[in-house]
Amino acid sequence: MKICFIQGDDLRSTETRISNNVVEKLRDYDIEVLINECHENCDLLVSINGLSHYGGFEQIRKTFPHIKTVMYVWDLYPWTQYTQGRDSLREYNQIWVPSNEVLLRLVEFYNVDINKCKVIKAYAEIFEAEEDQIKNNKFAYHPVRKYRDPNFGFTDT
Repeated sequence: MKICFIQGDDLRSTETRISNNVVEKLRDYDIEVLINECHENCDLLVSINGLSHYGGFEQIRKTFPHIKTVMYVWDLYPWTQYTQGRDSLREYNQIWVPSNEVLLRLVEFYNVDINKCKVIKAYAEIFEAEEDQIKNNKFAYHPVRKYRDPNFGFTDT
């Protein structure tokens, strides 16, 4: 089996790190995995980066329309405008989501066939908290975030 993974190259991105971990595990099973490239003889085209890398994924999908497609959609919010991927989502062979909530949003917002969707739970990455994230020496704020949240402290008085 040969799988083409579309992913970003920013290792600060949780999606990219998870994608790299999945690729490593697939290769442990002697599955050939290509990153951000595809060939006529690929069996599957996968994006774990969701709609944020829609453009590259869609370009390859249109170049090789015979290859089955899987898109992992992390989240959807009422205020986001993923209009460019709306119609294509309905054309993918499968859409993986981390929760029933995201699945229901896909059906509600994009009219995606619920039978094409599968809930596949993601794992949480645990990081050591940075010193400035610790409050009152009792708990860590945003313990799974390695990067600084631009909204951190906005409620402080």
